Formats: sequence, C-alpha cells, structure tokens
Amino acid sequence: MKITLYTSLLVCAIVYSSCNMNTNSNHATGNPADTTRQVVTPKLAPAIEKLLTHFKDNNNFPVVIDSAKVAGSNKGDSLGTNEVKLLAKKWVGDSLQQMIKYVLRDFYFIDSIKASGTFAKWAQSLDIGMTKLANAYALQKIKLNDSTTVLLWALKTSSYEADPFSDVNTVYVTLLYNGIITETSILGQLSDSGDPPSMASGILKGTLTKEGKISIEESEEVDDIDSAKGEVARTHYDYVITSGKIIFKGLKGIGVTQVIVKNE
Repeated sequence: MKITLYTSLLVCAIVYSSCNMNTNSNHATGNPADTTRQVVTPKLAPAIEKLLTHFKDNNNFPVVIDSAKVAGSNKGDSLGTNEVKLLAKKWVGDSLQQMIKYVLRDFYFIDSIKASGTFAKWAQSLDIGMTKLANAYALQKIKLNDSTTVLLWALKTSSYEADPFSDVNTVYVTLLYNGIITETSILGQLSDSGDPPSMASGILKGTLTKEGKISIEESEEVDDIDSAKGEVARTHYDYVITSGKIIFKGLKGIGVTQVIVKNE
C-alpha cells in the first residue's frame, strides 16, 4: 500500500512539474516550440564534495606540468588513503602506468603506519632500498566543459637513505565526469634511482589543452658514473579526453635512444 501511494504521489508530482515547466516556458518565450535547455549541474556525493575542497581552481590553458611544477607539488593540501582511493579508481592501461599499483600499495601501507602513531619505530626497522616516505597532495581543479572537470594531484615516494635508492614524484590527472570520478593517468613525473655505479633518471612533461588534448614528453637517462658516456631515450605520447575517458591516440619515438658524452 505504501509503495502504491508513493508511486501515485511521484507520478502526480512529475505531471504537475512538467505542466508547470511548460507553462512557464510558454509565458517566458511566447513560443511553445522553444526547446532551449539549461545546463543541469549534477549533484555530487558528499565524499567527492569534501575531496574537492582540497583543490585550487585553475582555468588557465594550456596546463603545463614540467619538472618545476612536479618538484613543487608537495605544496598542495595533503591527502590520505580515503581521498586517494576515491581518485585512483581506474587507470589508463599503458606502459606509463605500469608501476602505479606498487606506488599505491606503498602509500596505503605507510599512511596506515602514520595513522597508528608508530611511524618512527617502523622506520627504524627498514632495510636498504625499501620505501620509507609516501605522501599525496591535492593540486588543481580545472573545468574543461559543463560535464568534465580535471583534478590534478601528486604522489611522492622515496626510499631509505642508502644504496640502492629511489625518489619518485608524480603528478596525475583524474577526470570528474557528470559528477562521477572515472579515469586517471600520469601527467608529469620526476624520478631518480640507482645502485652505484648504475644510475637512472626520468622526466615526464605533460601538457593539457582547453580542447582536452594531452601530450607527454618522456625522457629517460641511464648512466654509469664510471663511464664517459650515457644514454637518453625519448618518447612522445598523445591522448584525448572524451566522454569521461582518457583515450590513447598514439606515440612517437618509441624510446629512440641517443648516446650522450658527459662533461669531464
């Protein structure tokens, strides 16, 4: 009986609202055939509304995430496990994202250690090469169009202070499409790692345009400190944002390697 009554009231409300909207539209335009539609902003889930308060608005295009922007990404609001899990729901599946599951695993674990108040004691038990620090930061909130907002955020990880070592700072782009978080991809990165004499470093420079086009320039340098030469591999990636997805469009270079001569 309750379901029947509720359904009847709902139908009546819809009919009344529809008639009232048509009447108002006719009075406003004087033309019953006018079908002009207003943009309806989707209602956000409370968790997403709270998440967005950490991001700063930016509507300046193009958005360029170079090495300086990546290095300064730790100036944003700190994010915890719950916020990162909201952002990291689904990833673009290409070679640039292949390490993300390990980075997230370390972040979630270390964040839980911090929450337990035992970080200092835990850090003393680490062995060489193990990840010691992992932090996440909210950066920018960018509106592409009425349906799509782009969120930029960062993850920084570094290992115990010994060899081998690693230090990786990455900026990600996450799509908020019609009020729902959909996909995430890397946009910029600085990485250094090594076990002397072998060393490696990488730079990803990402650019996002108003049209939703993403281009990424990747440069990876492999070096031996005992050698007078090193190698640099460069690759260019192209993507486009459409209907809540980050679509891979192609690449150039495919790791073309250049030999470099180091200064004495």
